[in-house]
This record gives sequence, structure tokens and C-alpha cells, in this order.
Amino acid sequence: MEIRTAKKPDGMTAIFLIDDPAAPKPEDSAVRAYLAEWELEPKWEQEMPVDGQPRRVMYFGECYLRGFLPHIEKIVETHGEYVPEKT
Repeated sequence: MEIRTAKKPDGMTAIFLIDDPAAPKPEDSAVRAYLAEWELEPKWEQEMPVDGQPRRVMYFGECYLRGFLPHIEKIVETHGEYVPEKT
């Protein structure tokens, strides 16, 4: 899974979680499980080309995902090995 950000015209940041449905990585399912555990839902999710390749993209607003993003980044960095505890 890849995490990308983009500044929006209102000054906030859009967060995109991008995966390749044709070549899933361990962190893809780990991130999705983490999102489900915390009942975090993207503003939208769709399959679309990214850098000319077909990808599945989830879009979140910065404020919504802010406190969770460090955990998601660590899940991606460790290829799904890091499992944050829900407190």
C-alpha cells in the first residue's frame, strides 16, 4: 500500500491510500483490518489509474484520519507486521 497526500484549495490535506488489486501486499489487508477495527470509512473508494497503472484508491480527509495516520504508516512500513493495540 502506498500513502500519498495532496494539499486541497482550502488548505487541508487529502490522504490517499493506494493499493494494487492485481498484486496485493501483506500491508494492504493489515491496513484494511485496522480501518475496519476503528470503523474508519473513506470518503470514497474506487479503482482508477495511478501513474498509468490500475489501482484501488481510498480517499480520506486529514482531520478524520489524523490521529490514526501514524499507525497506518507504521503498518505500511513494516509490511503488516506492526499491529497497533486498540485502547
